[in-house]
Amino acid sequence: MHLKILWVLVLTSLLVLLRPCDTQALSLGYTNGKLDTYSSAVQLLTVNSRQILPGKQSDLVFPDYLQRSHIISVYEQKVAQSPDSSIFLRLLADQYLRRFREIGDIDDVLRAEQAARRSLALQIARSEVAVRDDVYAEDTLAWAAAANGQWQEAQRAAQRATRFGTEDALLQFHAGMIALHLGNREEAIKRLTQAVSLNPQFHHKYADQARQVLANLVPSVSFPTANAIGSSL
Repeated sequence: MHLKILWVLVLTSLLVLLRPCDTQALSLGYTNGKLDTYSSAVQLLTVNSRQILPGKQSDLVFPDYLQRSHIISVYEQKVAQSPDSSIFLRLLADQYLRRFREIGDIDDVLRAEQAARRSLALQIARSEVAVRDDVYAEDTLAWAAAANGQWQEAQRAAQRATRFGTEDALLQFHAGMIALHLGNREEAIKRLTQAVSLNPQFHHKYADQARQVLANLVPSVSFPTANAIGSSL
């Protein structure tokens, strides 16, 4: 009884978060050119999927559990490489739900819900800016838009996020990486330099990434490191 109640609650959430028509279109590769950098990976998965998808679209069950799990593992790898990609997150959520229908593992439903919620980061960020337009909401929108390949929107949001010169290392890092992608070298150097100067260890991953980018852009200049700060105390 408890399992049934849990399943109904989670499924209700998923019906709101993840529309089947969207994920099915993504799974079949019909995204009308919106995949951009993900196109080659999706095309590869689409070829594999078409070999095993049944003729009727209403029949979503894969006969081969190993094939399903293999597709899921590929999507999981892509999500690990691009944690904020709404495309791969929605595809992954869809595959978790399909596997649940085949083997009945309730954990797959919970995994699907988590991935579906993460896939909505950009929509949530846009809604947040509409309600609470401050630098941190704009920063969240900038990074979410960048993760989804919406670079012009990311640039506009990053410019608004940094308009007051807020001394927040992560905020400056986001603006710097967006500027770098758009070819604005001087802006990227300015923002990334400020990020590592404000806090050399502002993030377990991004701090080192910022220093590496700066080393490539301005190799003649050294930037603060966490070790250097620690040794001076």
